[in-house]
Amino acid sequence: MQHNASMRDGHALSSDGLSRVEEWILSKLGDRRLGKQSSRVVRAIAGAPQYATTATVAEFAHRVGVDPATVVRSAKTLGCNGWTALQQELRALYLSGLDATGLLDIHSEREGSVIDAALSTDAMTINSLKSTLDSDECRRFAQSLIRGFHGDEGQSATILLFGSGSYLGPLTQFAHVGARMGLTTVPVGWGGKAAHTAMSSASRGDVILIMNFWRTPAEFEAIAKVGRARGLRVMLITDTRFSQLTSYVDDILVIPAEGSSHFPSLVAASSLIHVLLAVITEELDGRATDAIRAHDEIYFALEDVRTKGGS
Repeated sequence: MQHNASMRDGHALSSDGLSRVEEWILSKLGDRRLGKQSSRVVRAIAGAPQYATTATVAEFAHRVGVDPATVVRSAKTLGCNGWTALQQELRALYLSGLDATGLLDIHSEREGSVIDAALSTDAMTINSLKSTLDSDECRRFAQSLIRGFHGDEGQSATILLFGSGSYLGPLTQFAHVGARMGLTTVPVGWGGKAAHTAMSSASRGDVILIMNFWRTPAEFEAIAKVGRARGLRVMLITDTRFSQLTSYVDDILVIPAEGSSHFPSLVAASSLIHVLLAVITEELDGRATDAIRAHDEIYFALEDVRTKGGS
């Protein structure tokens, strides 16, 4: 299959005639050609993306008429770690086209209580994160957070943290624990004058970390674009590689974020921050231990003064 052809019976369409899924697939394939079996898989994904998000590898392979291994290889050709990761991408792509009311509508079509639905969704989200997160990719991401583009291994980057609304929640933990380990972390928020000030004080080689799911604020696209042009390492945690920010980022981690109602779940995001902080602690080794010890000394000194009433 060539990069300028759609997945519909091999006939080319104009860009206006392509679905969002087809556009995403073609952007991943580029100029690469697929074999006959993989082409069948990719065409089937483009033709029935909603079915692809719910079918098992075996079910989809049977429907297409190929073996499950071909389905998995095709998913990896599209830049995903496997079938589950591809399903996550397709689902996120679909959800990004819905507003909050649309999310509420599709999640209202369920049986049982909203409590069970919320807990079950979060449990599935954690299982999905565990099965799709690549440990080597995650470690490289953590190393890049520490050093940015700075060549000296002993030099840590300043990390500017951007997240809109509730997405800043997990980043707040990163900012606090990261600072306790000796990193310079700056929780900026989502834009405005705080972004101007933080970016103007950052040095070439420092890091911008954006956490964003579902819909992308226009400010983040501007921040990523300007940050990259100024030599900052732009890193992204999101729920789809089809994010509007992808073309401006140097590093990306894709995790599940679908909730059970009209808003995303941050369970996987919080778990990923936990993972990254644990890896960073290991990477910093003695530097982290020394910083944590100094932090504890200050904490207990302040507590001692407080309990004695300042005497």
